[in-house]
Amino acid sequence: MEDKILSPYACGMGQRDIAKHIKSLYAVGISPELVSKIRKEIMLEATARQNRPLELVYPFVFIDAIH
Repeated sequence: MEDKILSPYACGMGQRDIAKHIKSLYAVGISPELVSKIRKEIMLEATARQNRPLELVYPFVFIDAIH
């Protein structure tokens, strides 16, 4: 449900609009306050992840092939 709330918010929809949108799509009534609470929790996690220290090495695999 978090991604169903966060993506419209990122597109500029307000809390009341998101609550109405969720109700119309899923027939689940949520309050604008719940939308705000969920958004705040997600943003706290995102901020913590953005501010974490970086690792010294990030391994990756590069594959190049012609078939």
